[in-house]
Amino acid sequence: MAEEATQDVATHEVVGGAVVLRTKAGSSAYIYKGGVFNADLFTEASVEHAISVGLVAEIARSAEVVEIEGPDESWTHERIDAFAEEWGIEIPSDGKKDEKLAAIAAEIEKRTAEAEAGALS
Repeated sequence: MAEEATQDVATHEVVGGAVVLRTKAGSSAYIYKGGVFNADLFTEASVEHAISVGLVAEIARSAEVVEIEGPDESWTHERIDAFAEEWGIEIPSDGKKDEKLAAIAAEIEKRTAEAEAGALS
């Protein structure tokens, strides 16, 4: 019995500007830098070629939806700063709390959109 690939399990990430991969169904998918995808959805030859020319890299973990408690108005500046540092999010160091929260929310929205775009490609 053949194993079916699911789009929500990312195995590779585009590290070059963009890549075009041939799907097993015979069409092509264009994925931008930072996009993640499940290699099982594409032909082995197209993924191997993209890796060999440095456009794609295997990722050690699966891209999964992770529910986390995000910062809100009740958090202290120190806790917000620690959250941003832990998740690699740039925030204004001397900003007001609402500015920091807005920067974090915008980055989370951006990362979510990129992950969804990569999984759908």
